[in-house]
Amino acid sequence: VEAVLSRSCTFENSCHGGPPGDVAANLRLDGPEGPIGALLSAGGEGVPSCEYPPMALVNPGDPDTSWLLVKLRGPIDNDGAIVAGDWGPEPGFEPGDDPDCPAFGDRMPMTGQELPAREITLIEEWIAQGAQDDRDQ
Repeated sequence: VEAVLSRSCTFENSCHGGPPGDVAANLRLDGPEGPIGALLSAGGEGVPSCEYPPMALVNPGDPDTSWLLVKLRGPIDNDGAIVAGDWGPEPGFEPGDDPDCPAFGDRMPMTGQELPAREITLIEEWIAQGAQDDRDQ
């Protein structure tokens, strides 16, 4: 999973890597903690998405309530925006006006080709199995 995220999300000038201060959704995946460390707290819990705070970026054990997977596989409209579905949003939710989170509801990646289905499945299985950070093992 780390390799998939590093390759597809953190290359120079990508949405979640590149020059400091120039990352989408306040999510830097090329920092010293790496992609996995950016998605999970030190205790292994998911961290809230800045785009949709009711949902964690990764909810260990539950891929269907993980914002990362909503962004990767959610159904989209003709403009590439994710449409409401089983994931939400909660009734009455309005995206905030945080300039660091302007892409609420846009499918990832926003540019380039979608991740191959096998890579999305790999991420889904990793989350379903508890999203373990086993880089040091």
